[in-house]
Amino acid sequence: ALADRDDYFVGGNMFVYFSSEQARNRDFRGPDFFVVLNVDGSRERLGWVVWEEQGRYPDVIIELMSPSTKQVDTGKKKSIYCQTFRTPNYRKSYR
Repeated sequence: ALADRDDYFVGGNMFVYFSSEQARNRDFRGPDFFVVLNVDGSRERLGWVVWEEQGRYPDVIIELMSPSTKQVDTGKKKSIYCQTFRTPNYRKSYR
């Protein structure tokens, strides 16, 4: 369904920069995979910088958890994704 479209971006294993304070403190967070809809998907990005993307946050986030990442994935990262990003579709899966 998305193959003929170029109005979305899919990122994986890259940081999502959401505030200058976060960048200044080098407190980088990034989901395993994410999708942002209704953006220019033809442009390559090395990271998702919210303030350079008209304030757009990921619409879908997927985390692949393992026992070693579970605490961070279900704690701090989930809190950021739900409270700061307000991502409507957050999914986690165990590896």
